[in-house]
Amino acid sequence: MDQVTVLGAGLAGSECAWQLAERGVPVRLVEMKPAKMTPAHSSPYFGELVCSNSLRSDELTNAVGLLKAEMRAMGSLIMESADQNRVAAGGALAVDRVGFARTITEKLRAHPKIEIVEAEATEIPAGEVVIATGPLSSDAIAEKIAALCPESDLHFFDAVAPIVTLESVDMDSAFFASRYNKGTADYVNCPMDQEEYLAFVRELVSAKEAEVHGFDDGGVFEGCMPVEVMARRGVDTLRYGPLKPVGLVDPRTGRANYAVVQLRRDNADGTLYNLVGFQTHLTWGEQKRVFSMIPALKNAEFVRYGVMHRNTYLNSPKLLDRYYRLKSEPRIRFAGQMTGVEGYVESAASGMLVGIETAARVLGLEAVDFPQETAIGALGLYISGGSVGDFQPMNINFGIIKPLDYRVKGKRNKNAEISKRSLEIIEQLKEKVPRPAPPPASDSVAFGMNQFVQFPSSDGFAIMLDMTVEFELMPEGISRIYMLYGDLPAVVSKIILPQILSVSRMKGSGYKAREFIDGEGRQKFQREMTDELVKILGEKKILVRNAIVRHVEVPVDILKPIQETSIAKEQDLTNKTQQETAKKLALLNSELAMVDQRRRETEQETEKIVATIAANKSKEVAGIAADAQLKVSEINLDAAKLRAEIVRTRGEAEAKAKVLVENERALGVKRRAEVFKKPGTLADLQFVESLNPDLSIRVLHSGEGTLWTDLKGPTLAIPQKVLR
Repeated sequence: MDQVTVLGAGLAGSECAWQLAERGVPVRLVEMKPAKMTPAHSSPYFGELVCSNSLRSDELTNAVGLLKAEMRAMGSLIMESADQNRVAAGGALAVDRVGFARTITEKLRAHPKIEIVEAEATEIPAGEVVIATGPLSSDAIAEKIAALCPESDLHFFDAVAPIVTLESVDMDSAFFASRYNKGTADYVNCPMDQEEYLAFVRELVSAKEAEVHGFDDGGVFEGCMPVEVMARRGVDTLRYGPLKPVGLVDPRTGRANYAVVQLRRDNADGTLYNLVGFQTHLTWGEQKRVFSMIPALKNAEFVRYGVMHRNTYLNSPKLLDRYYRLKSEPRIRFAGQMTGVEGYVESAASGMLVGIETAARVLGLEAVDFPQETAIGALGLYISGGSVGDFQPMNINFGIIKPLDYRVKGKRNKNAEISKRSLEIIEQLKEKVPRPAPPPASDSVAFGMNQFVQFPSSDGFAIMLDMTVEFELMPEGISRIYMLYGDLPAVVSKIILPQILSVSRMKGSGYKAREFIDGEGRQKFQREMTDELVKILGEKKILVRNAIVRHVEVPVDILKPIQETSIAKEQDLTNKTQQETAKKLALLNSELAMVDQRRRETEQETEKIVATIAANKSKEVAGIAADAQLKVSEINLDAAKLRAEIVRTRGEAEAKAKVLVENERALGVKRRAEVFKKPGTLADLQFVESLNPDLSIRVLHSGEGTLWTDLKGPTLAIPQKVLR
């Protein structure tokens, strides 16, 4: 069978190589790391994520969620690794980037159908070849690609966001939450008020940028636009983009903030967080200065600063067909971001399609057509001629997937219906995808084997183990195992034995020689051996039932000293334990005596306190009664004084009144006497006053010498003077 060469072990190349190998096609995977690195890479592992650690939404109402579901159904290595290394990110699928890449690397290196070549690809080899060197292809292979594709001088600039340590984030100025409370509260949210936000934007748009040859604001990909470029589009652009506060209620205030910067977990331990949407090409010093203006990041420790790099991609509609084959030379295929698909998942999906289609071609089978109703097929059709106008990189979206031929109310309902239709088609396509023919037997096959294993202990002694491993080949894996490795002896020699040797040496070299003699250390080693073998061989559809360490051989020259030392330690430990027990017993008795003494003292203190309280209460009651009596006496005394004062005042008033009356009478007489200075005048007045008040006398005087009266009867002796 012809070998297929895959150039590049990024997401697309890794997925493509896996799909080929899983179908029995031998693969030669060429990767220049770790000997040579690109400006954006730092890890020796395959499938390294250089930008965000998020693979975006995992919901089927989102197009990328559908794409991931399709890939899982088709047995994607990238999705398997992502699911194994998932970190909390609300409704999104985010991964521990190191664990994710390590898992991909280990699986590819362990696959018997994959040959890893650690070298820079400088030529396009003969035969079936897949070029997945990515947008950061080295100069040598880029020149060869340019010669094949003279019309593909297309590029854009991509940027990476910085990463900070969680412990350096000021959580008094931040809070955990997910937007609209979707999933769990996995994001660290760093709020800003209006004044803080406006000051931040002013500094951001004027901050110094790192020099990138050929860069200008118009040459960026919208999905990875630097935050400073976005800010230059308008003062509120960030508030409607990565800093939007909607759906994030601050638990400290119960309301939304003016702007919010989100941090997303970057590793499984939760010690590192990246700034969501903060791709940048500011200088590192300016990143530290400006991003520290965010209140929660004022003392942030940046473990990685943002960088920018130039991405090259093909003019795919003119060059490639729907299977990503070069139209002018179909033996050559391209996969990944360089084809114009944008995004981690999209790149891996292109590698999957290329791997499946190439396997069918090599095996002489009919090509597998992923239709436009599927996300995988829609991407292939888009890059091969589905775009209008200038060709630009594209994320998966429902707009390029064939719409339904019936009406569904509501966007989410419509998207869910499209996803349902797509996954039904994928299930049908799985029957057409080339797979090894199953063997006649369908029952599982169980085996056992004994093996001597030798390795050095951590303190330098040679250890030999006699192990028994019981394993079982599961029905669903028998055909693939036999096709890849051959008969049972080949399975044992190529899979079981190498893994036993590898795991025992890897685990055993962490133990000291004496730990293989101690029962506890030996049991721990056996547990670790079994767990690791179960994990590794389980991935190959081999079920490990038991991994038993039956005998351990330790060099005689150290066995006796170890045993004597162990016995001495045990005896010393026993003596120390007995001494410690005696001490603790004596201390306990002393404590009990002190407790009893303290109990009696407490009882006495309690009685004294009770008596004191009773005496104080009696004294307090007597004092209150005496105070009451004193108050009553004082009130009575005041009342008596008041009554006496009233009597005295009244007597004085009456006496004064009498004196005044008599004085006024005497004064009246005196004044009369003064008025009537002659004695006769006073006598006349007294006479008049003595008359009856009812007496009425009419006197008529008509002139001097005349006087008439109506008096009849006795003549009154009225003095003439009076009448006159």
